[in-house]
Amino acid sequence: MKSRSRTHQALLQSTATRTALLLTFAVSLLTSGFVLSANAKTAIVTFDAPGAGISPGQGTQSFNINNGGSITGIYSDSGFNTHGFLRTADGTIINIDVPTSVATLPQSINSGRAITGFYVDANFGVHGFLRSSTGVFSSFDPPASSATFALANNAAGTIAGNFADTTGVNHGFVRSREGTITVFDVPGAGTNPPTSLPQGTFATADALNPSGALAGAWWDPNFVQHGFVRNPDGSITKIDVAGASGLNTTGISSTGVVVGYYADANGVVHGFIRTTKGSITSFDALGVATFPYGINAQGTITGEYYDTNGVQHGFVRNKDGSITTVDAPNAGTSANQGTVFFGINQAGTLAGYSVDNNNVNHGLLVTGE
Repeated sequence: MKSRSRTHQALLQSTATRTALLLTFAVSLLTSGFVLSANAKTAIVTFDAPGAGISPGQGTQSFNINNGGSITGIYSDSGFNTHGFLRTADGTIINIDVPTSVATLPQSINSGRAITGFYVDANFGVHGFLRSSTGVFSSFDPPASSATFALANNAAGTIAGNFADTTGVNHGFVRSREGTITVFDVPGAGTNPPTSLPQGTFATADALNPSGALAGAWWDPNFVQHGFVRNPDGSITKIDVAGASGLNTTGISSTGVVVGYYADANGVVHGFIRTTKGSITSFDALGVATFPYGINAQGTITGEYYDTNGVQHGFVRNKDGSITTVDAPNAGTSANQGTVFFGINQAGTLAGYSVDNNNVNHGLLVTGE
C-alpha cells in the first residue's frame, strides 16, 4: 500500500483525508536524540511492527496518537498484506486484524485506547470497525453503503467517517456509542457518479474533537474541493480560502481550531489555520508545498512539507508561528522519501513515519522536553 502522504500529489484529485487513496486500495486491492534548538531537546524513536516487510513499499506507518502515548497505524508484511497495530506507551506492539479480513486499516485511537478504522473482507467489501480497549471487534456499515470508511473516534465513543453509496457518491456519517448512525451531506456537495474525481462529502481521519465537532472536505458538482466543519449540533460550516483552487481540512483541535491546506491559483500548496471565529491565517514551512495534519489544544501543529527535490520533511509549528523541521535519522533523501507526521497529542508527542533510502516505511514517535 502506498504512503497516504502521496495523496497530495493530486490535491484536489484525491485527499489527505486518506479516503480517496484508500478507496483505490480497497477496489484494487533505534532511537536517536538530537537538538532542534537551544531550548528544545527532542528524542526520535523509530520502530517496526513485528512481521513488517523490509522491501520497497512495505513497513510500518503510524497514523494517530492518544494523550496516553498509545499509537495506531498499519504495516505491510513481506507479501504486501496490510495489518493494523497498536503500540502502547511502554513500547509493546499488538497486531490488529479484524477476524475474516484480508486487510485491516486502523485510523484513530481515543483516550480509552478504543481504535476505529476499516477493513476489507474476502469479497473485497469495505466495512467500518471498532476495536474496544479489551480487543473486542465490532463491524458496522451505514444503510445503503457499498464501502464504509470509519476514520475518527473520540473519548465519548462517537465514530465518524464517510461511505460510498451504490453510485459511488460519498456521504458523511456519525455513529454514536450506542451504534446509531446518522448520515449527513454538506449542502451543495456533488451527487453525480464520480468519473476520475470524487463527488460528495468526506470526513477527515483523526479530526473528531472531544465535543463532537468534525472536520472534513466536500466536492461540488464541478469537482472542486472545499472544507467544512460539522458542529456538535449537526450544523455545517463551510470553509474556503479566497483565491484557492481547492482546499482540504485535515485536523481540528479540542478548542475547535481547524488546520488544513489549499492550492492557490498557481497550484502552490499552503497550510492554513482557521480560528473558531472564522479568521484564516495561511503559512508555509521551508519547502515548496506545506501539508499540516494535526493540531493540539495548545495550538501546536504538525505535518510535512516537500522541498525542491520532492523530499518530505516533518515539521512542528508553534502557536507563535515559529516552524521547526524534524527529520528522522534514517529518512531517505530522494523524491518521495523522508519524514511525515500525522498525529500530535496534548503533550506535544508526535506520531508518523519515515521512508528510508530503500523506500521502506518505519514508525516514528517523537517526544520533547
